[in-house]
Formats: sequence, C-alpha cells, structure tokens
Amino acid sequence: MLEVAVGLLCNADGQVLVSQRGVNTHLPGTWEFPGGKFEAGETSQQALSRELSEELGIKVLAAQPLITLRHRYPEKTVRLHVFEVMRWQGEPHSREQQSIRWVNYQQLTGLDMPAADAPILKALRLPGQYLITPPCPAGQQAVFLQQLERSLMAGIGVVQLRQPGMPLELLQQLAEVCWPVCVEAGARLVINGGVELIDQCPVDGLHLSGAQLIRLAGTTDVRDLLKPGQLLGASCHDAEQLKLALQLDCDYALLSPVKPTSSHPDTRPMGWGRFRGLTTACNMPVYALGGMQPQDQDQARANGAIGVAGISGFWRS
Repeated sequence: MLEVAVGLLCNADGQVLVSQRGVNTHLPGTWEFPGGKFEAGETSQQALSRELSEELGIKVLAAQPLITLRHRYPEKTVRLHVFEVMRWQGEPHSREQQSIRWVNYQQLTGLDMPAADAPILKALRLPGQYLITPPCPAGQQAVFLQQLERSLMAGIGVVQLRQPGMPLELLQQLAEVCWPVCVEAGARLVINGGVELIDQCPVDGLHLSGAQLIRLAGTTDVRDLLKPGQLLGASCHDAEQLKLALQLDCDYALLSPVKPTSSHPDTRPMGWGRFRGLTTACNMPVYALGGMQPQDQDQARANGAIGVAGISGFWRS
C-alpha cells in the first residue's frame, strides 16, 4: 500500500489547482491534485505540508481531511489521504518543472486524470452538512417552508426531500415550492423515492433507500435516467450496501446509524471505529448519519466522512 497525501487548494474564484505529471512518472501527462508519497514516520498532515512546500513553495496554515480513498492499479495500490487546504502562505508556483494551472469544476472534469482521483471530483461537489426533511403535515406547507428557510440559513448544502407515504401529486407540489427556496440559498434539492420522480419533480437529484438500492442493483443503469450534473445518492447500513452504491455509480452514500437515535432506539449503532473501517474501504464520499449534529462535522471528517447528515439535528422548527 502506497500512502499518498493530496491537497485541494481553491482560490477566490472557486478554481482548484492541478498539476501535470512528468514524462518519467507513473501515468505521465495526466493531471492531478498536488501532493505525494509519505516519507518514513510521517503523519498524513506532515506529508501534506512537506509535499506542498517542495512542489508548490507554499506553507500550509490550515487543512482538514476531506476523504480517504484506496485504488488498485495493475502495478500498485495507493491510498489517498485527501485534504482541503483552507489557508496557506506564499503564492503557489512550480518548483519541480511541472505544469500547474487553476481550473473550474467543468474544466476539471474535462482533464485526463488518474482513475484514483475520480471520487475526489464527486467530493468536490458535496457540502459538509446534509439535511433530511421531517414529514410535512397536511395543510402545513407554509410552516414547513418557513422552517426549511431557517434550516438552510445554518449552512445546509443538500436537502433530501423525504416524505414517505405522501401521495405523488402532493409530493410534486411540495417539491415545486421547496425548489426555489433551495436555489435561493445555494443548496441542492434531491428527492427520496422511485426513479420516476426524477422526471416528475424539479430536483437536483435522486436518493435511493436501502431497499431500492438492493432492488435496482444489477437491473438498471440509474445514471441513464438522470440529467448531467444531477446527484445520485443511497442509504446504506453495511459494506454490502456500500458496494451496491458503488456499482450504481452513486455520488455519495448515507451510512447509519453511527450513534444511538430516538427514531431507531432498538438499532445498535456502529460507532466511529466501525464507521471509519467501512468508509476507508469504500471509494466514494460517505456522510455520517444517525444521532448527528452540525458540531459533529469535524469528528466525522476525521473518521473518513465527507460530512454529517440528519433530520432533527439540522431542522430548525
């Protein structure tokens, strides 16, 4: 296993820094995020700081884990410890004769990049906080929207509209009024339900339940039903379901329960140790779900999550 530290640097225009691999390196000519191999005895943070200093001439002032990935090439296996670098000292410049450039997300997806970096592109699109809506009582749509607006003000980046048992017509109406509220807040709206909802509701993506995930795996390419740029997510509870989510090319998974929850008091939580084991073996962004609060985000990131998700801890009633 080759341990590699990777740094994601974003400038004020929202562009990400990439560098091109040299001729005499593995996968020559491909573009990648800056970083490099651990040296003996280094932690991931130490390796990140040293590599970015040697490669770009900068001093890392603040960085936090974003995602940990494992990829098997024919000739070797690498584990990428990916960090979001929030602050640095100095102007990034090439110190190893490599080409570097700042690119936006669309330009990034058009570059020839190593296969190991594909999940990082998904992670870049995802925020740290993910809200699952509670039930909207009959006749309470206006109150529901007010509470949604308050919730979004706290920094929510993705909203999952989950209304089990709601008639399709009412669900469509609710999605139509929630959509502009999310757009105004800069958040994306995904809908929980059957694949047919993606064409019937104004949403940014589809979220599959664990039962739907099992039913759809191997029977259809859900991606073909989505428009370019729409998100696909799934609820997972174990390694097998995470594997199915990978097979469907999901952008993310919700993995639960991490902590005890009032909604499922008889379900044994997995705890952070088990959660970390599952996420580090899964090459996709994973949110921690179950007993989460916004303040758990740092701990979740430290244990391999892209962020935290929940209902009661994120909904401002």
